[in-house]
Amino acid sequence: MSRADELAERVKWSKDLVTPPADLTAQWDLDPAHLYLAYDGDDPDLHPGDKFTLIEADVADVHGKLTHHSSRDKGSWHKKYKPGSEGTAFRWLQGLPVTPPLINRVGSLQGGNHRYHLAHYYQTDRMPFLVLNEDLAAVLDLLPTAKLVDCHMRMPCPSL
Repeated sequence: MSRADELAERVKWSKDLVTPPADLTAQWDLDPAHLYLAYDGDDPDLHPGDKFTLIEADVADVHGKLTHHSSRDKGSWHKKYKPGSEGTAFRWLQGLPVTPPLINRVGSLQGGNHRYHLAHYYQTDRMPFLVLNEDLAAVLDLLPTAKLVDCHMRMPCPSL
């Protein structure tokens, strides 16, 4: 399905949607060719996959460490967050993965706020995060439950 077709289907699906659908499961795209999407649509040439390390961490651990900038005071379906949440929810509903959020050394999500908070809404226990290689040691210190993902940047890397 093309991105334009996906957007048209999503708009039709979400027209009267008030709350997220029940029982969605987060699905993650770990393909190094798609990691640039963690930056919410930046040019792929600006963010080659070899600049990232993939970790997995407990959502509760991450949630307690997020900076104010990356936290939320409203739910995923609040009008302020609904457009981003719709996109992620629609992809998961269709069985399509999304790129994991990018977390930095101080616990700020540099990309993927909607993806992270929707996964949190669906009570995801553990999930993958992208970390810039230069931030890896600090993020591992910040998040005691974080572990390197064994499939680190292999192509194709299985979805989590």
